[in-house]
Amino acid sequence: RADMIDPYRLVGEKLGYDSPLSFDSWLDVTHLRELEAGPLRELWEEESRLLENAPAISLESVARQRINAINTILQQYE
Repeated sequence: RADMIDPYRLVGEKLGYDSPLSFDSWLDVTHLRELEAGPLRELWEEESRLLENAPAISLESVARQRINAINTILQQYE
């Protein structure tokens, strides 16, 4: 069944948007506007690259990248 999954659509579903967004639009869509922009810009850049490269990556790769990004942000708030 994994071969039938469209990686681009899956990534879009998990990110909450399915097309590249400007940083300001991304803040609105993710409801993160109230947080410090520095670390968020890095996350936005990672998500943008992930969405751009989605057709060429495996589902395992998508999961690992998202977990790493979330863990990085969580470390900043501990």
